[in-house]
Amino acid sequence: MEQEKQIKHYFTFNEDANGGEAVSLHTAIRVDEDGECFLEQELCLNSYGNMASIFVGNIFTPDNLRKLETELREAIVKAKLEAVKKQ
Repeated sequence: MEQEKQIKHYFTFNEDANGGEAVSLHTAIRVDEDGECFLEQELCLNSYGNMASIFVGNIFTPDNLRKLETELREAIVKAKLEAVKKQ
């Protein structure tokens, strides 16, 4: 049996921050011998030497993130329209 391949990916949500505080997603991507991918993810919060991490399984999939982007963009447009109405 061939050993699974694993790739690690790191994404920092607030990369423009001052460096002392960071929210990042660490993803281990395993590919089995059939080519199926499995994600193991950890959401990490860092603040000036303190760190907390939460194992989140595989909830940050590309499909879920695209859905989040769409819903967030729609909510921002709605909020701007509501703000204009109140003026």
